[in-house]
Amino acid sequence: MNFNDQMKIGIIIGGSDCRGWNILRLKESFQRRNVQVICFSFKDIFCVIDPSFHFNHTKFGTLNDFSAIILRTPGLGNLEQIFWRMNVLRILEKSVPTFNPPKVIERAVDKLQTSMLLEEAGIPTPKTIVVENVEEGINAFFELGEDIVLKPLFGSMGRGIIRINDLETAYDVFRVYENFFFVIYLQEFVPHGNRDIRAFIVGDEIVASMYRISRDNSWKTNICQGAIPKPCILDEQLSELALRTAKKLGCHYAGVDIIESESEPLVLEVNSSPAWSGLQAVTNFSIADRLVEYILETIRR
Repeated sequence: MNFNDQMKIGIIIGGSDCRGWNILRLKESFQRRNVQVICFSFKDIFCVIDPSFHFNHTKFGTLNDFSAIILRTPGLGNLEQIFWRMNVLRILEKSVPTFNPPKVIERAVDKLQTSMLLEEAGIPTPKTIVVENVEEGINAFFELGEDIVLKPLFGSMGRGIIRINDLETAYDVFRVYENFFFVIYLQEFVPHGNRDIRAFIVGDEIVASMYRISRDNSWKTNICQGAIPKPCILDEQLSELALRTAKKLGCHYAGVDIIESESEPLVLEVNSSPAWSGLQAVTNFSIADRLVEYILETIRR
């Protein structure tokens, strides 16, 4: 029997839509290689706590029998749901290769943990201050140059990110954050010509990269916020920076976002479940194929 014929790959999502663009590209790529691939939600998983200790799915059987698990999106949820989902991945990781591993998901989804790890590795990022109360938030506002970016600690795609450059707005927003028990994660605003760079890394290789150029002079450069993808070939400095970043977090694959400031390139964020429809539009080969080939090669090893 062909090696691939024995394989069953699971794609887990936090929501319920298994027909997203990226998931369909992965399915097509696996299926062209005669690999069975099944997408399902955390909500359809149940845990049997007995001497055998395993996770089952209502339709697809024991998850421990899968050849690999790919997490596309952890999804939104309350604290109990997030702990449950991460515990599922931690237990599965002991018997099933997981892309990306749960420790990587935790590092990348938490902007504070990402910032601390990058600082530890000497990887340049915008100056960052994290507080929980209005008074310290106002102090940080002044220390960061009275032009700041407020980000949700957990979030992606540019959602919930606010640029603040006046004291009254800073006070009002920080007060709301304090009242609702949110952490106030602040970075200096760095002029970047309304564009950034997304490097898509698989293993030890940058397989593709692009500029993301905002529309209508917006400072946000996310594709889902309307930015335009343009081809980009990274020089040695940018390539080394992106690869060091992904390696520090332990990613099998990642999207690393970089801005070019006047003094040096800075890493903004790391996405451990990156989408690539925008990047695919300016890339002349299948990015999904590169990722699938890496996963299959890693399993074989």
